[in-house]
This record gives sequence, structure tokens and C-alpha cells, in this order.
Amino acid sequence: MGLEKIWYFSEDGHDRKGPLTESELRQALSHGRISEQMLLWTAGMNTWMPARMLPHLYLPGTAQPPEPSLHIGAPRMSGLAIASLVLSLTGFVLGWCCCFGLLLSLLAIIFGHMAQSQIRQQPQRWTGAGLAITGFVVGYISLALYLTIMVIFGVARFLPNMAALSR
Repeated sequence: MGLEKIWYFSEDGHDRKGPLTESELRQALSHGRISEQMLLWTAGMNTWMPARMLPHLYLPGTAQPPEPSLHIGAPRMSGLAIASLVLSLTGFVLGWCCCFGLLLSLLAIIFGHMAQSQIRQQPQRWTGAGLAITGFVVGYISLALYLTIMVIFGVARFLPNMAALSR
């Protein structure tokens, strides 16, 4: 038997416990004495890592944690959040001169809520909650303004006809 790695474990990465040999660590993981959320470290690692990110430590035939996410790197800005903001602002600014304001506002609201859901489900992968919220809030405001103006102009258009009928 060669030299085994020496491992340490911690709940917060500061209060380190151990040392354990790799075989002792494998036993502790397989019997649930060390959870998959517990942070582990050994010489050669740059930082503490959760046990679930080190599936090679689990004994064959024991319950292994889910595979680590394939996503590597910093979270990316959600395209849906960007689309929501762009559509809502475009609808608010340009929608007054043509009839696309309602459609753009509705799309901004839909995309904003979809982005919000995407970001909540995968926060390690997506960012842009602020853009999504701004997009659907501006979309709701635009939609309310468009509908209010449509009602006002609709009533104003038919009031003269109503007055003529009442004479």
C-alpha cells in the first residue's frame, strides 16, 4: 500500500477537522458520517470543495451524490432578461407612434417572467434578475398606459356620436 493522501474536512472552510486518510474519508462518506455538503481539502487543491464535487471519493456500490454541474465559470447574463428590457423600452419609446407598443409590452412581460424563473432555478449559471424585473415592470406600465389611452380615445371618439343621438 502506497502513501495515501491526507484529507481535512470542515463545515465552513475555516474550522478544519482531520486528518483522515483517503480510505478513512471514503468510509466516512459511504456511511454518511461526512455529508456531501461537507467541505474537503487535501494538499494540491486550491480551495475547499464540497464532497459532492469529488465523486471519485465515494466507494463503488454506495450512494453517490449527483454529478457535479457541467457549468464552469462565472454566471452569464440571461438573454431573456436582456430581451425583456430591450422590448419594454422599445415598446415604451417607439410604441406611441405605431401600434407595436401593446405587442412589445406583452412580449417584455412574458420574457421578463421567463428570465426571472430561469435565474431562480439556476442562479449559479444565470444573472440579470434586475434587468428582468425592470423589463417586466416597464412592460406592465406601458401596457397599462396603452390600455388607458385606448379607453380614453375610444370614449372621446364615441361621445360626440352619443350627444348627437340624444338630441
